[in-house]
Amino acid sequence: MRPNEVTIGDWVKHTNAKTNECYYAKVSGICPFIGANHNVIGWAIRFHKDGESLDSPCPTTCDPIPVTQKILEANGFNTDGKFEICGGYTEAWILKDEEKVIKIHFFNGSFEELEIDTDKRYFSKFDNFDNLYVHELQHAFRLCGLVDLADNFVIEKGGRQ
Repeated sequence: MRPNEVTIGDWVKHTNAKTNECYYAKVSGICPFIGANHNVIGWAIRFHKDGESLDSPCPTTCDPIPVTQKILEANGFNTDGKFEICGGYTEAWILKDEEKVIKIHFFNGSFEELEIDTDKRYFSKFDNFDNLYVHELQHAFRLCGLVDLADNFVIEKGGRQ
């Protein structure tokens, strides 16, 4: 991933170059990556793990996190079931309350459409048979004024990491 693809608060998957350990981390900054001669040679995504500040030189060690059923469930989404259509099946995941309705549609298990409807804004993304990533969903929430939902998005049930 490149620094222009993420914002502070986005979830990414980081691979530690020294240990090959993979884990989820929230972006806490975008900063210059300084070379041996103290010159800027690129940009890095900064995040924190176990109280330690880590910089990930781009684009090598950070990857997007695909939105999964488990992630949607951890954030309060419910499914309305699977329905056969056009030789396959469609499934919608919905998060609904008094201020918003969010629907994520999948066709044969692949992302098809995202709809966000709030009192003030409407957002729709149609991207047939591609992945929807957590950071993209967080960006859409922020664009629609759902900043708390974006900033408090959960990757694993029971914790915010």
